[in-house]
Amino acid sequence: MIAAIVGAGDLGASIASTLAVRNHLCEIRLIDEAGSVAAGKALDIQQASPIHGTAVRLMGTAGLEAAATADVVVLADADLDAAAAGAASA
Repeated sequence: MIAAIVGAGDLGASIASTLAVRNHLCEIRLIDEAGSVAAGKALDIQQASPIHGTAVRLMGTAGLEAAATADVVVLADADLDAAAAGAASA
């Protein structure tokens, strides 16, 4: 199973880390407009995987197309929450 997390801030990184430790997924994709931040956080979590005994692959990218083939998509970006709230009230 593949999970994509849109937003690589504190919330997105925490969700990715928790999912990686639980070891129920084969891949986690962190997606953020700052692709280097997403890639760095994915690398940090990946490098901690031997300590937790997990084998989950992580990747970080700026491209939303990485979410297209994911089984689960988590929105963890405050900008997306504000945009959704604005659209709902319109």
